[in-house]
Amino acid sequence: MKAYEYIISKQIQWAYRNNIILTGDKGNWGRKAYTQNLKDNLFKPFMLEIRNNFTQADGGELTGNPCKMQAVHSSSALGVNIFQYWKRIKINKTHFRVERKVW
Repeated sequence: MKAYEYIISKQIQWAYRNNIILTGDKGNWGRKAYTQNLKDNLFKPFMLEIRNNFTQADGGELTGNPCKMQAVHSSSALGVNIFQYWKRIKINKTHFRVERKVW
């Protein structure tokens, strides 16, 4: 099994373990790897600023039915799940201290 297929299979298993219903990329057609609604693929609801950033961008991540971000293998959903967390806790540079130069 190739790495890409392995990762998708693990993400599909995650959805089933969490009772998330999956659909194909064209409704009943295609591989069932898309959540029925976007909120099921995000750990926390969109912050308004983050949603606006995606709405104004050219990637079309939030357009279509299902939209690209509903895919369990969506890199944009991964980014939202990780970076929105840090934005919520208002992390900034003062939380990090460089001990020594690495390069």
